Amino acid sequence: MEPVLATDTQKPMETLQACLDELNTAGAVGTLRWPDGFTIPLGTVVYIAMMPIASTQHFAVVYAVQYFEEGGEHHSGYHVHRIVNWSAEDPPLVFTVIDDEGRSLEFTLLVPSCDDERLASLSAWRANLDANPARRDERYGDVREALTNMAREWSTRTARE
Repeated sequence: MEPVLATDTQKPMETLQACLDELNTAGAVGTLRWPDGFTIPLGTVVYIAMMPIASTQHFAVVYAVQYFEEGGEHHSGYHVHRIVNWSAEDPPLVFTVIDDEGRSLEFTLLVPSCDDERLASLSAWRANLDANPARRDERYGDVREALTNMAREWSTRTARE
């Protein structure tokens, strides 16, 4: 499959960054949707960060799901995608990033009264993780390192092509 080219590169990245910052504070329900409509619920997303990919108009995004430090709700608990586009329907409440394979990562922030059970679970998980700051910082460091490594790899691959 040919990679999708970056579109709408003039969008204000501050808006997307504000969405990411709010997700890191509040948490969000995430969904991964393929172009054919197939979807996978990601569970509660607790962390998201982005990094530009050198020599491209793309950027790398990493997201981590609740319990990522234990393997997460799917696979390793965190994943890096090469993002070519994004939209914010109701920033920062609802936003989407689209990767180079045409998949969309859709995020809806958790809000009290709508997501009380999920918020209680998230609060308990954060308290447990915060009980061991060294382990917490190490696990979040692993997530950031994965983002940095993939952005570097994609940049090197692009330079060779």
